[in-house]
Order: sequence, then structure tokens, then C-alpha cells
Amino acid sequence: MNIRIGGVYNCDIIQSLKKLNLNHFKFDLRPRSFNFTQISKIEEIFKNNILSSDHVTVCFEDDDELTIKESLKRIMGDLSFKDIYLEFYNPLKSSEFYDSFNRAYYLHINSNFDLKSLSEYKFLKCVVLHSKDIEQLINFNHIHNFLKTLEANLNEGQCVEFQMSWDDEVNSSLLNFYNIQSVSFDIDSKIESSYRNIDKDLMCSIITQNKKYIGDTVENIAN
Repeated sequence: MNIRIGGVYNCDIIQSLKKLNLNHFKFDLRPRSFNFTQISKIEEIFKNNILSSDHVTVCFEDDDELTIKESLKRIMGDLSFKDIYLEFYNPLKSSEFYDSFNRAYYLHINSNFDLKSLSEYKFLKCVVLHSKDIEQLINFNHIHNFLKTLEANLNEGQCVEFQMSWDDEVNSSLLNFYNIQSVSFDIDSKIESSYRNIDKDLMCSIITQNKKYIGDTVENIAN
């Protein structure tokens, strides 16, 4: 089981997470996002804290092809490794658009997404479901059919991730029964004492507590 942390915006956060043996990080390039981070800052973090063994994704939403390619070019620069994944929120474009980058990606979907179309996404790495949608599916007794249909339409090597909120209770039985391979948390005001000022003790405490539920071994799904 993997734990990914999103909205990372400085080197201190990376260092704190690595002390917990976490190496799955998300950098947010969505301009309207709470966690938006300038490319120059991401470049700085990469140069000082990111290793070839780290699993990194860069998040976009409704951006055009040129913007995404130019952003990737700047971030990667002269890096000696190429395992940077894309991540798309609110997927409104065709599978051909997301596959055009020839790079594995994460795709955030909701309960209204056409699951049967997933087989068309050739470079899809992982499907991400948000906790609010999971809760809605559970409340309407649709979670079983939804996840079974989702699994049936994934290709070999593709996985499912639950994106949780910091105050969510992890449903370990649901994770294990449906073989969910990853969970993620995005940095937000729930673990900040003020804007862009993380309560690192609180963040680390929540992560440590959740690792007890989902397993202490954090494996790298990039392999």
C-alpha cells in the first residue's frame, strides 16, 4: 500500500515526509488550487530534495498541450531520471489528449465517470477516487457495483487510489477487499496553523496513525 502526499510546496515538507519513509509526492500546477506552486519553486525542490528513487507526479487541470509540455520541460531540466508522472483533475478531454504525452498519468474521476471508457486510456497509471464520492457511493449502496465495474475495466498494471481528507477515517476493510493499492492526502488548512505554515507534528501524527491501518510498508508502484 502506498501513501502519496499532494500539494507539497517547500523543501521542509519533503524532508519531514522522508523521515516517515514516504517518497510519493504530488506537485500542483493548477492555478486555482489551494496548493498551487510556482515552477521555479518546484525546480528548487527537485534540485535539493528529489532523488531518482522518488515517485513524483505533476498535477494539471484543463491545461492545453503546450502548457503541459513546457511545464514538464522546465521542471525536468537536466535531471538524470525521467520517472515523472502526470496527474489530471476534472478530466473533460478525450483519452487521446491524455495519452498524447506518452507518459504515465493519474486520472481523478467521480461517480458519474463512464467506467467502460477506461480501457481507451493507454497510458493510464492509476484512477483516483475522492473520499466524498466514496462516501456517497457507500450511502447509496452503490460502492460494490462501482468498484467491481471499475476493476473490470482497468488494464493490467493499472491501479485504484483513494484520496482522503486529513480528518477521514480510513476504511481498511474496504481498501483490502477491493485491493486498493494507494491512498493520498493533499495538504490543506486542516494541517496548517496559518496559510502555508504547516503543523508538521500534526501532519506526521496523522500519517503515522493511518499507516497503522493501511500497512507500514510503503512500496513504490513506479516499479
